[in-house]
Amino acid sequence: MLLLANLSLSNFAFSSRVKNGFEALEIKDYFKAKKLFSKSLKYNPSPSGYGLATIYSRNDNPFYDIDSAYRYILISDSTWNLSKQRKKEKWAHYGWTQNGIDSLKQIVSAQFYVIAKNKKTVKEYTRFITMHPWADEYSKALYSRDSLAFHEAVAVNTSESYKNYMETYPESEFFEIAKQNYFHAQFLELTGDGSLESYKEFVAKFPNSPLRYEADSMIYLFVTEPNTEDSYREFITDYSGNKLILKGWQEFYQVYLFDYSKERMLEFLQLYPTALNKLDVEKDIMWYDSILLPFFEEESAGLMNTSGETILLPRYEYLSESFDGLFLFGKNEKLGIINRNGDLILNADFDVISYLSKGRFVVEKDEVLGLVDRNGRVLLPCELDDIGNLKNGLVYLSKNDKYFYTDYNGRRKIDSSYIDATDFMNDFAIVENEEGYGVINLSGEYVISPIHNKLKWLNDSILSYSEGSKWGMISLLNDTITIAKYDYIGEFKDGFSIASKNDTLLYLNENGKNEFNQYFSTFPNVRVKGEFVNGTAIVNRGGEYGRINLQGDIITDIEYENLALGTKFIPFEEDGFWGILSLSNKVIVESKFDRVELIKEKYAIVNYEDSLGVIGVDGKLIIPIKYKSIAHVADNAFSVFDGIKYGLYIDNMLVTGLEFSSIELFNEEFVSLTNENGVIYYDLISNRIIKHQPVLE
Repeated sequence: MLLLANLSLSNFAFSSRVKNGFEALEIKDYFKAKKLFSKSLKYNPSPSGYGLATIYSRNDNPFYDIDSAYRYILISDSTWNLSKQRKKEKWAHYGWTQNGIDSLKQIVSAQFYVIAKNKKTVKEYTRFITMHPWADEYSKALYSRDSLAFHEAVAVNTSESYKNYMETYPESEFFEIAKQNYFHAQFLELTGDGSLESYKEFVAKFPNSPLRYEADSMIYLFVTEPNTEDSYREFITDYSGNKLILKGWQEFYQVYLFDYSKERMLEFLQLYPTALNKLDVEKDIMWYDSILLPFFEEESAGLMNTSGETILLPRYEYLSESFDGLFLFGKNEKLGIINRNGDLILNADFDVISYLSKGRFVVEKDEVLGLVDRNGRVLLPCELDDIGNLKNGLVYLSKNDKYFYTDYNGRRKIDSSYIDATDFMNDFAIVENEEGYGVINLSGEYVISPIHNKLKWLNDSILSYSEGSKWGMISLLNDTITIAKYDYIGEFKDGFSIASKNDTLLYLNENGKNEFNQYFSTFPNVRVKGEFVNGTAIVNRGGEYGRINLQGDIITDIEYENLALGTKFIPFEEDGFWGILSLSNKVIVESKFDRVELIKEKYAIVNYEDSLGVIGVDGKLIIPIKYKSIAHVADNAFSVFDGIKYGLYIDNMLVTGLEFSSIELFNEEFVSLTNENGVIYYDLISNRIIKHQPVLE
């Protein structure tokens, strides 16, 4: 009984110490409170630990020690459930409750967070996260730790640093970006030299990498960079597993259509029966002979077939005729290129696009030129002043007042630059450098030294050269054919070159000799009308006109006021009026018109008292002489204008009303007629009007 009494007395004493400790704490007697809580810790660990944690967590006493505060609050929290209920109720008003313990834990953790935040290291944040999973600042600490660790990985920026980060912090908010950086670093580490072999090695080592497509794209660019049939053939043969293999087939096919024809399409299928784009090629073959015509609906352009059926919905500002299966389209007042399916080939970024040839387009932006191909590949960016024609595998270009030659893909082929240059003709081109004009071959070597003031082609082996204001002839062998003594020398036509000297017209042969014994005078338009055309030439003597043949014989007497060009019929002027002669010099249309313009050696547009009409070469009236203007549109088609609107005549019949704002030849088979309702077409073959047939809803 004595023992039990002693134990009860002891428990009472320890309980009193806890009570006294809390009371001392309330008046901030930290020395007494610490002493009492320390002595009662063994028997009342939860309230005593709470009290000690409170003392150590406060910085207004000499016992402040946040590590001790952390240790004692954990003791208090871990032994709370071991405490008797009556004690919990007895000391609750001192703040010793589960909520109180939790609140103090947060206070202690907040101080640890400040320490971690000030030190700002991965180690300190990790320590905080490990020791304080309950803290209100836990998420912020976790984010800060992960962010610091991520930036450390970024500072190293290797695949290994990102891999270690992902393995260490798999739940991090930065995991996905670290993963992306890991793949990018992996990609750069292997392909840093930018070589074809490095990209091939990357694909071999990491075939499932998300950057596989980028590596395959670089391989594609490397292999197809020459933009030739051989380069694309190599790609589709050696890189069949490449992610861009379908694109390779598609672009290979377009390069194969360098010479656009159905025969080339059929040949492509014959050579490559397993081509991945086989169906597209078959569709192109099926559509090859079809004609697609632009139409407008609610101010938007689409494409229709010759039955008026919609092929491409109207969604463009403008659509052109077909250029080897491709179409120019307008968007936001700029031009681009699409195919017949409406697939985008070239973005609408250009002010002007002109078809050159061989699948090449000249593009213009801000008054400078560039070159693209039918794949939409930019061969030369818009930074050129001039682009020539594709001849002999070369094209001249001008940039910053310097001319140079490239191949059709824009690769420099001749090292030299020039002040001026021309297209190649039969393997030779005229160029100008600082010394003068000369002639180069395809290798850029001079075959005629650049010593001349000016050079012009007369035919494929003879040139005219100038000395001062006079002209002479030289050969490609640089032999002088005639000295520079003529005022003008024209191109060879029917074996003769016209030359003028002191108002005398001469006909020179390729030896530079005047072929005819008789001399003729120069006259207005002599450089056009004086040349031989189909074996005859117009000549002038004493202000009167006649014609000669290739032997110099006069075949139309030199007695007319004027003559115009003609091969089967000759317009002539007499007494101020025009008529028509036959080749035998018989008058078949009397001279009664103010003007006569031969059309196709079958018709003539005639002017009489300020009105225009059309007659046959036999003088028969085809179109009444009553219009303000008449234009020949096609073989037997004329547009007429009454001063307000245009109409279309076919032979001697007005096949439309005078209701159009413009009439133009669209192509060999169709005439386009435009008014406020849009555009319609006249089929010259079947003699019918084609209109767009609206799609029924």
